[in-house]
Formats: sequence, structure tokens, C-alpha cells
Amino acid sequence: MIFQTTAHDHAEQQAIWIVCNYKPLSHCIEYLKIEPDIKIAKIEITCDEAGNNKTVASVTYTYTSLGEEGNLFLESFTEDYYIQYLTFWQKAINHYLKTGEMIPNE
Repeated sequence: MIFQTTAHDHAEQQAIWIVCNYKPLSHCIEYLKIEPDIKIAKIEITCDEAGNNKTVASVTYTYTSLGEEGNLFLESFTEDYYIQYLTFWQKAINHYLKTGEMIPNE
């Protein structure tokens, strides 16, 4: 599957998503997210049952810069930024699962 969205950190930038690997029985998916002339992200997500109707998702991002703007992004991609980003990601997914509606980026 291939689809397009706006980039998370650049509302004016389009991002192209490609599903590279999908293993529903293993609860795994892998995407490439391409922001032309900026960066490419490889995103790997694995979900595991955690009991009591809960799921634990393991998310790994691997970035490749495609230019100066991508270099600046990589320099700012700290552990604190990653934790804040995944905290929002978790909040957004849980909100969607409960309400069927997306919440805006904060």
C-alpha cells in the first residue's frame, strides 16, 4: 500500500508512505515515510498482548537525511524529543480508538 499525508513536523510538506512489510499474524508492520528532499524514515512497529485488554507497541525509527533540512532534523532528534513524540503518538492512537476521531498535532 502507498499513501500520502502531510508531514508531522512540516504541515506544508507532503509525506509519501510505503508499507514495506506487513505480518498481521505476528502483529508487525514496517513503513517507509519519504519526505522528498528532506528525509526518509523506516518505521517498524510490533504489537504484543499485555493482558487486561492492553497492547504494548514497540516502535523503531531509522532516519536517513536527504539534505540540509534533514540534517537539522537529525541533530534535533534527541531522546527527549523521541519520548515526547511517542507520548503524543500514543495519546492520538488511544483517542482515535475511543472516539473514531483524530486529534490535531500539538
